[in-house]
Amino acid sequence: MIATALQSLVVRHPAARFAGSQGYRLEGDQAHLNATIDAESGGLGGSDWALQLWACDGSNGQAGVKVAEVAVGALAGTTDVEGWAAALPPAGKTAHTMVLALARRGAAEFDQIHDLSVFPAQESFSQPRLDGTVGYCFANGGVTLEAGGVTNPRDALNVSGSLRLELWALSDAYQGGAFEGFLVAGADLGSVAGLQSVGPIQVTLPAAAVPAGSWRLALMLREWTSAGFVTRDYTNFAELYSVAGVPANEAAPALVEAAAPAAAAQTDSKPAQAPQAAVKPAAKSAAKAPAAPAPVAKAAKPAAPAKPVAESATKAEAGRVSINQASVEALIAVKGLSKAVASAIVASRPYASLEDLLRAKGVGAKLLDKIRDQLSL
Repeated sequence: MIATALQSLVVRHPAARFAGSQGYRLEGDQAHLNATIDAESGGLGGSDWALQLWACDGSNGQAGVKVAEVAVGALAGTTDVEGWAAALPPAGKTAHTMVLALARRGAAEFDQIHDLSVFPAQESFSQPRLDGTVGYCFANGGVTLEAGGVTNPRDALNVSGSLRLELWALSDAYQGGAFEGFLVAGADLGSVAGLQSVGPIQVTLPAAAVPAGSWRLALMLREWTSAGFVTRDYTNFAELYSVAGVPANEAAPALVEAAAPAAAAQTDSKPAQAPQAAVKPAAKSAAKAPAAPAPVAKAAKPAAPAKPVAESATKAEAGRVSINQASVEALIAVKGLSKAVASAIVASRPYASLEDLLRAKGVGAKLLDKIRDQLSL
């Protein structure tokens, strides 16, 4: 997914601006945001505002990934606001320019930016990372994933969440934020203690079928957090992965990662521990181009980006609607869900269990009990 162009969200006639000091603090998977805001008098009492923290790829904050969002409610006059929210930093080892945005709610999201504040010092996020040479190789219906190692650079007492090594087929090169794509294969690596490394890693897995087309492959290191699995590091491969016609019932379902955590979304639930894949010492390897699965179409150019999953493809388990794959329109069809709540469910993906829906804004225990029988993962 391409990073969001912040300037495209900025309104022409701002109704509120930053005044005085602004700041942020990151502690693990939580972010604390604070600012002094000067709002125009009159007309804002019923408005809904939020502070947003963005990690941008340029010194002027032109495009970036939303790291955290703190809802602050209505504004009037000069106001000091602050709050904590779940943090979802962009994947990778690149340093980012941090930008604080003052946003007002539009139809369903805080997508109207009234002011921006760019912090002078860049931020490098301390996250589990891939080390050494990484690669993959397709053969005999399977795929071998390799990495020189995985390191957790955090403090000695800061053990990582459960880690996974996953190969994804995407319509465009991955850029560190939310994404849509097809999971080709993934292996559980367990947790890694702070200041420790594991590896080398070499594991062979069955390869899931993906739709016909030409795809960009990315090997991702993903970590389980209170917001579900999030991508911590990745490697894009230059060579296209070309696939000839694949029957629709053999194609892997598209999965969508949430663009940013919902405001103040927190949960202590964890996924059931899957058996770990065998981890073997790896011979020295370079990134390998995929051996074309049969049959293979030699593509002269990339296929068009994958289309959103159709509603008919997001229903499973005897007509239940998938909370990880369904569109907003498909979720609205669930009796008891409004458009606003359906949008919040999509924004808080992915989910490891139906109980994780409680972190989506507007979903309470009573509503979950009412709609549970209509839903699936």
